[in-house]
Amino acid sequence: MRLDDTGTPESFEYQPSVVLRYFVERQEDGTWTVRKAEQAVETQIIQAGGAVESSLYESVQKSGESTTLVGPFVELFAWDVNFYVDTHPGDVWKVVIEKQLLGGKFYKYGRILAAEYSGRVGAIHAFYFAGRNGKTMPGRYYDEKGQAISKTMLKTPLRFVRISSKFES
Repeated sequence: MRLDDTGTPESFEYQPSVVLRYFVERQEDGTWTVRKAEQAVETQIIQAGGAVESSLYESVQKSGESTTLVGPFVELFAWDVNFYVDTHPGDVWKVVIEKQLLGGKFYKYGRILAAEYSGRVGAIHAFYFAGRNGKTMPGRYYDEKGQAISKTMLKTPLRFVRISSKFES
């Protein structure tokens, strides 16, 4: 915020996110103007995957991707996999996801477009479909048979957090 000599506000800046900023200025006639500035976000479609050795979190980290990928991945399969007890060494995960870059550096992940988790729980797939009217209706996830992956009961009912303990036989 910038004040004049009398302490009256002249302008201020509001930044609700890393990519969005608003500049608000008081004009000579007392009115206010707003200017919006958005940084360009580049979206790339990437593939990532790996094998679980001790935890999904560690496997994502070893793949070179940000561990922020773990949360959306676990939420996607929460109806079929309890990642607290169903994750075992040798399980494999794969994902095709929108990766957003800001100034050439990782900013955040967008939608998961396709994903697979396979291991003792079997092979589970998810595919994103926006539908015909993707702007007004949110997309949904379906399995390889076209069945919605969301079900009545979650197998992992609580939000996933990092579990750092090793597997025990």
